[in-house]
Amino acid sequence: MSLDAFRVAKERLWGLHSELIAGSSVSDEAVLAAVHEFDRSLRTNCESAAQGLFASVSPICLHRPRLVGPLMRRALVPLVYLGYERVEQVQEFVGWLLSQETPYLPIEVAGRTWLLNDFA
Repeated sequence: MSLDAFRVAKERLWGLHSELIAGSSVSDEAVLAAVHEFDRSLRTNCESAAQGLFASVSPICLHRPRLVGPLMRRALVPLVYLGYERVEQVQEFVGWLLSQETPYLPIEVAGRTWLLNDFA
């Protein structure tokens, strides 16, 4: 996949974020397909991939709590590749991610809210 594929996938996913915030009836399947497309478009290292995935799935988790399981499984894969084995390590990563002034991808307010209040 190319940089253009990444841009298209990112725009599609961020568009779904807006639809979910507006209360749209986007299907779970469409959401999961958009996340899958975004994940497959990533061409970066594991740390940046984890940042991008957490930024992309956390707003969805706030609006679709029933999807937390499959979304978090996908977001955690790069951290597993980096050797993270314990929940505390993931919590430290999330704390670090939230403290970044210029993350790989910005975390929307809904995602930040979910990560601060509901994650772990």
